[in-house]
Amino acid sequence: MRLPPENLDGYTLLLLGKDCRISLTDEKFVRYDTQNHRLYLPQANAKTRLVKWLKENAKRILTGVTQTKAQEMGVSFKSVTVTSAKTRWGSCSAENAVRYSFRLLYAPKEVIEYVVVHELSHVRHKNHSPRFWAEVATYCPAWKTHRDWLKRHGILMEIF
Repeated sequence: MRLPPENLDGYTLLLLGKDCRISLTDEKFVRYDTQNHRLYLPQANAKTRLVKWLKENAKRILTGVTQTKAQEMGVSFKSVTVTSAKTRWGSCSAENAVRYSFRLLYAPKEVIEYVVVHELSHVRHKNHSPRFWAEVATYCPAWKTHRDWLKRHGILMEIF
């Protein structure tokens, strides 16, 4: 994975774990072609428009996954917020407000689910005790593989 150049035309980024190629256009709106994994981005303010689009989609996707996993785990959370954090993929406050970096949208779905399970496990366990990790393992048996993916792809935190 490489950091983006100034001109984003032709740049490939990960989107839900799959290569997605950016094409700059004269269109007014961002458009994503799911079949060809191509993101059509207006040339004017391309980077700003891309980050806005990523944040909007991260909010929608992460809220949905959090609601589904919370129901599965039998926990409640206060809210889901998407941030621009570059040092952590997610967090859970003492009041059970869950925050995710929009950059989590770069990861494959199963890695996203691991981060969601990790944060929701903090609703019951406000630490990283053995009981916390046992809860994570209950709802995400392959959590170590997913955590390793995040460590190996830490450079993604630097993109946009």
